Amino acid sequence: MVNCNSDDPLPLERRPGDGASSVFFRSIFVLLIIVASFAIFFLFSPVSRAASSAESVDLQVCPLRADFLAFSEGQSPKVAFGRECNAQKIDILEEQLAFERGLREIVVGYPIEEMISSIARFDPTTAAFLIGIAKKESQWGKRRPSKDGIDCYNYWGIKGSGARGVGMGHACFATPEEAVERVGSRISELVHEHGRSTPSKMIVWKCGSSCAGHSPESVSKWISDVSRYYDEVLSIVDDVDSRVIALK
Repeated sequence: MVNCNSDDPLPLERRPGDGASSVFFRSIFVLLIIVASFAIFFLFSPVSRAASSAESVDLQVCPLRADFLAFSEGQSPKVAFGRECNAQKIDILEEQLAFERGLREIVVGYPIEEMISSIARFDPTTAAFLIGIAKKESQWGKRRPSKDGIDCYNYWGIKGSGARGVGMGHACFATPEEAVERVGSRISELVHEHGRSTPSKMIVWKCGSSCAGHSPESVSKWISDVSRYYDEVLSIVDDVDSRVIALK
């Protein structure tokens, strides 16, 4: 018998299924939290930022072509552009690999061969000078300065100092990559900012501001020797272009 005058609250009657429903809703709530966490993580992750950055860079490369495709094919600029840029990147990769193979064939067996991947990243004119001048100044690395018995990777006779200071009166670099970046940047500056785009104009590499202290014969020989491989490298570019066009 239940005492109706008691101050104690009556026990609530539990209906069948109440416990299962509670567990179900709690599970759904936890699942939603997990999904939201993953979404936030991806949104701010380096991968997501890199993808966004790549898109923004791509859109700066050929936006006019993207707009033209979108207008003519009825697609959004992003979709049309992405398709065009993928094809463009494939062409660039084919050209880059073919150019690198061509350079490697010229210098195979010489110390400079390990630098070819770095050299091939420069524009063709700069790369042509890197190959031509290195042949003249060091026989592609067979005659080069060293320090403490270790190669300075200076195959171009450049003065100054590198990460390892000076070796035998020339800049001493710590790695092949440092050497190519340092020398390539200097050559690129001379080519693109000072108009030294031919071996005869690049004679400043040998003479400095004046060739008065050098014999005319040595000046002519330097230009002739550098020109041989300068021209050979540029012929690779023409050959690569024709092969890539033939593949299309």
